[in-house]
This record gives sequence, structure tokens and C-alpha cells, in this order.
Amino acid sequence: MPSPHKILICDDEEKMRKSLGGLLRDSGYEVAVAENGAGCLEMLAAQDFDLVILDIIMPDMNGIEVLDRIQKMGKYTEAIMITGYADKEKAIASFRLCAYDFIEKPFEPKEILNTISRCLGEMDLKRDLEKKTKELKESEEKYRRIFDESKNMIYITTWGGKFADVNEAGVKLLGYDSKQEVLDMESAELLYHNPSDRKRFQESIEQDGFVKDYPVEFKKKDGTKISVLITSTTIKDKNGNVLGYEGSIRDVTETETTQKKTQALMRSVQEAKEEWEATFDAIEDAIFLVDETFTIKRANKGLAKLVGKDLTDIIGQRCYKLLHGIDHVPKFCPRPLVVKTCSSYSDKLWEPHLNRHLRIYYYPIIGANKEVREVIHVMTDITEQQKARQEIEYLASVVRHSQDAIISTDLNCRVTSWNETAERIFGYDEKEAVGNYIDMIVPEEQRKECHLFVEEIGEGGVAKHRETTRKTKDGKSIDVDLTLSPIKDSEGNIIGV
Repeated sequence: MPSPHKILICDDEEKMRKSLGGLLRDSGYEVAVAENGAGCLEMLAAQDFDLVILDIIMPDMNGIEVLDRIQKMGKYTEAIMITGYADKEKAIASFRLCAYDFIEKPFEPKEILNTISRCLGEMDLKRDLEKKTKELKESEEKYRRIFDESKNMIYITTWGGKFADVNEAGVKLLGYDSKQEVLDMESAELLYHNPSDRKRFQESIEQDGFVKDYPVEFKKKDGTKISVLITSTTIKDKNGNVLGYEGSIRDVTETETTQKKTQALMRSVQEAKEEWEATFDAIEDAIFLVDETFTIKRANKGLAKLVGKDLTDIIGQRCYKLLHGIDHVPKFCPRPLVVKTCSSYSDKLWEPHLNRHLRIYYYPIIGANKEVREVIHVMTDITEQQKARQEIEYLASVVRHSQDAIISTDLNCRVTSWNETAERIFGYDEKEAVGNYIDMIVPEEQRKECHLFVEEIGEGGVAKHRETTRKTKDGKSIDVDLTLSPIKDSEGNIIGV
């Protein structure tokens, strides 16, 4: 069972620290509290936390200053800012410092719990994505290293014979001056001393899906005849149609080759390729690699699902055409920044072309010359999360402005929410009520009965409705129509009334 997330609450109000800390502990989180910014930074220096909840308005050091120092410490932690005073400038400053969200007091327990759940969920996803991205990069580098360092020719061609890739050993074997000369060749058929041999090679490989040490005679650029052995497999689309071939070619004209080494080489190549592709496609989020011309070089099934196209229709497309439906690089594209800084970047955007809300991470692939060769894009579809957030905000507004007094408590009868009508009827404002026991509005002779009702509902009892009396802040007794209903979490457990 995974360990609970660790949350640090920094607020100068003791009541807020206690009530919010109790709420989070009851929700299964490991919680620590600090009463000021200095204490918060001291605790962060001593241990790691997944999330820091910062009150913006604090003496000596405000929440914005604390967040800035956390960023400079290099701590890998998320931050949610809370304040009792709506301030657009402070909200903007928080988001510039990479705060996850900005919540105004008073807030509903469900609201902040949902925000925390989303924040930690996205943080876990990001950590997992970073781990998988590292594995992808290592796998690709392993594949490329085998490809480049092999002493045998390794190649990829289309079904028609057009070279898609070839290593330097292949260029040397064929007697050409550069890799580009081979790639520009009209067809691999030109390499066969007897052109009809290529047709026989295709018939043989497509019958079984592969050939091993298939003997044939090639001719080099200068016309010199050489004997080679081809070990190759077919490249197929999802419908089983042959798109091309990939494999290795050994020159056996003058030297005797070792079959075992070739088998080991091909096994390493295939394993590296399968490992890379399996990891790539196992991730549900859209992942693709873009080169310096904004051309998509590789992509996983997640991208195909997001844009509603086959992978064969995606590879080779300009990313801005596929994702944004335009014929130019958009001004908001962060790729130049990633290339310039050689560092990762993340952003959120609404993409009207796809009709989706997206969170995008950009990771540079840096070559041997310390320059960015390609950029990995990881896209998470957060459309449903955005919709859920809007629905939660709507429901919270309905409760806040209801003409009935709506009060929630935990199973220990401590008040966890208190709407505006409750303030008007009973005379206590939300700061006075939240965290206190409901007994403050229950006549003394009814308190035992009230606690029993809450206990019954907490043990699975049904909603209760009755006419009774309650008392206001100034001691006045008032008649009320009371309904008690259970509050359940996402798993159906009763957590309050």
C-alpha cells in the first residue's frame, strides 16, 4: 500500500491550522503545520513534502515570499495559496511562481479536498511521466548506439526500396561518400547485381515475415560485386500490410562471418526497439517527438487517439498543423524557449481545434554537441477535470447563497462549513463557527439527542427530519425545521452530516 501524501500547512491563524489539519488527517493525509513563513521554510529544509498550503496574508513573511524561497530552494513540491482577501495581483504572482491553485477563504471542505486531490494526482502523474520519459530516452539512446556502432550495415527501407535510414557501416560497405547519397537512391533494387533477386527476396521475407542470412550479390557504387547475407524483418501496419523492411547486411565477400554475433546483434536491436515501442505506447497520454522543423518524427497511440487519426497519417506532419489546424508556428509555442534553455517546460491551454483542455510538458533531447536535437511533447487531456472543477464551483455557489442555513459537521460534531444564511440566522460568522462544535447553537437539553442523531447517521442511518429549536449567538431560542443527511466521500463512506 503506497504511503500517504505529506502536506505542510502554513497559516498564522491557529483555528485554520487546526480545522484544516484535522480535515486533511481525516482524509488520510500525513499533515504537519507551521505558524509562519520562517517555520515553514525550516521544516521544508529538514524534510520533503508533496504539497504546501500557504496563507498569503501573514506577518513578517507573506505567502508569496515563502513560495519564492521554496522555488529557490529547488524543492520538488506543489503549492496551493489560500487567502481571506481576493487579490488578483497576488493570484497572478502565485501562478508566476508555479502555484497550482489560488483559493479564497472561506472555502468548502469538499472544494479544497478536490483541489488537493487533483493537485497531488497531477503531481504523481508528472513524476511517473518524468520516469517513463527518462526510460524512453535511455531506450532510444541504446537503440541508436547499437545502430551507429554496429560493424555491419543496418538499414530501414520502404516496401518500394527507398532507404529511410542506414548506418555509417552501410555507407562504407556500399562504397558511397555519404549517408545522404544512399538515402537519395531511387531504390535498393539498384544495389542488386541481378535486379530480379530483390523480387525473390521480397517473396521470401513476406512469406514468413523475416529472413535470416539470405544470400545475395550486391554491387558497390563503383560497380564492384560483393556477396552479402541479409537478415531482416518486415515492418507492418496495424492491418498487417507490409510497409517496409529493417535489418542488417553482412559482407561475406572476403571474410568469414560469425553467425552467433549477428544473431546477438539482431536480438539486441529488436529487444531495444520493442522495449522502446512498448514503453512508448503503454502511456495513455499523447507523446510525440518533434524535430527542429516542427515535424513529428515519432508518436504513440495516445496521440493518435487524441487527434482521431492513424499513426501513419501523423508521422511526418507539422505539429502545428495537426494540433492547431494552422499553417504556421503559433506565437505561444514554447519550443524556442526549450531549445534556448535546454530545459523542460510545462503549460496549460485550451485548444479549440481539438476542443480539449490540455496540460503539456516539453522535454528536450540533447545531442552529443550539447544542442537540442528533438523535443518530447507529453500531452494530458484535462478536459473532464476542468468540467468537474466548474461543476464543483457551481455547487459551492448554490450552497453558499442558499436561503436555508446549510451547515456541515464531521462525525465528531465539529462544524466544517457554514453558509451565509447560517451567519444571518444564528449570528456567528464563518470564522467563529468552523472548527467549533455544533453545540454552540443547540440548547443544552437537546445536545445529547443531537449527538445521538449524528452518531446514528454516521453508522449508516438514514436522513432525519424534525421540527425543533436552536439558539442564536445572543441566546435567543428560535424554532427551526431541521433535516440531517449523511455526507459521503467518493467511495461511499460517511464522513460527516
